[in-house]
Amino acid sequence: MSNYDKVKSSQQGKETIKNAIKQEGLTQDKLATQANISLDTLKRLIWTKDVKDNIPASVDRFAVENIAQVLKLKPTDIVDPKEWQGDKLFKYRQKFNALLEDKQRHFVGRKFVFDAIDDFINNHNKGYFTIIAKPGEGKSSIIANYVDGETRYKVYHKSFADFLNSNEMVQLAGVEITNIHGLIADRLWQELYGDDEE
Repeated sequence: MSNYDKVKSSQQGKETIKNAIKQEGLTQDKLATQANISLDTLKRLIWTKDVKDNIPASVDRFAVENIAQVLKLKPTDIVDPKEWQGDKLFKYRQKFNALLEDKQRHFVGRKFVFDAIDDFINNHNKGYFTIIAKPGEGKSSIIANYVDGETRYKVYHKSFADFLNSNEMVQLAGVEITNIHGLIADRLWQELYGDDEE
């Protein structure tokens, strides 16, 4: 069974299941029995078991189909339609969005930093810059907040903790940036077409 035979319920989907259970006058145990799935599987769909970083665990497609049938719903009432239809990059976007939310949760705005980034972008038609600060001073939060608001730019985040001078860091960052394009292309190829390169 491939990963694409497994799906996750959406935030709205879990609420839809909970409301439908009440409307049908069922308990979780009765629904699981009627849908011919385990109670643990149902709990994964309503986000009360195996949730990590605000992302629920995956379940088999047939479990969603069975629950939808018992509750008189469509599978896409439970699972995001893009995921249900097999969007192969959906799970990565979901994890990335959870990462952004985590980094932004306690973010206190630093307008002067965003003004400096905007100034750089507006005055340079190409290039890159680095944000240098001590550990815990919010570099990741700044990047997460900026990426969330500015989808038209590519942002590459790499932490270099052990460098003595910034020249060494900039040289390595240049090497990392040139290599990242190949890594991304290889990863997308594997996800979309498998490991066979014919």
